[in-house]
Amino acid sequence: MMLTRLYADNNDELVFSTNIPPELKAIGFPFYSPLAATTQAGYVLWLEIPCNGITVRLQYYLLNRPCHFTMASSKPELRLPFMLTNHLQYTPGSLGSLLFYEHGYNILYQHEAVCLLHFQKEGLYSFTEIIFPENILV
Repeated sequence: MMLTRLYADNNDELVFSTNIPPELKAIGFPFYSPLAATTQAGYVLWLEIPCNGITVRLQYYLLNRPCHFTMASSKPELRLPFMLTNHLQYTPGSLGSLLFYEHGYNILYQHEAVCLLHFQKEGLYSFTEIIFPENILV
């Protein structure tokens, strides 16, 4: 079950399916079934692994141009993002813009539902987030 909605830079909501484009087949997830979406800017591959109310989300973006995506969550949450490949500009609501360099990480309490991801150039981007819903933190 997807906890978050993702919108492309033309404001269209991405529709994820289990059909993985050939360009993403090399990214393997043994024992898990990722979800993929296609946009005008390229491809998105997400894998969400729930565990006792916490979610680990692996994200891959294979992009053919600079673009941005909007992530919308239904509830406030604590996020631990880890940038694995490349770097991106991450704007979590009113917290301001943060630049996540390759191998960078942070901890963010995201009380607003919207977060922007800005990809400055084409290429492969990957990062992992550990997401704690607000109700699990009390």
